[in-house]
Amino acid sequence: MYAARAALATVQHRWTEAERDFETAVEIDRRYGLPWDEARTLYKWALMTRAWGGASARDRAREQLGAALTLFERTGARRDAEKVRAALAC
Repeated sequence: MYAARAALATVQHRWTEAERDFETAVEIDRRYGLPWDEARTLYKWALMTRAWGGASARDRAREQLGAALTLFERTGARRDAEKVRAALAC
């Protein structure tokens, strides 16, 4: 639910709200041991962070993408990992 709310807030450029909801979604994914869901949330959060802008935002997005890549690789999600690698190349 929080990831969906964050995605909607991102589309509507409500950055602070999106940030808060992504953070909550990742916390829930971690609490319940859902690494693929956590990686997917981190990936979407990174795209939002990058869209938000600024040099520090780009650095933070790269960190989020790196964390997502590690989780996708650990869970064997090759297609998702490739998507993250493509985002890191940009």
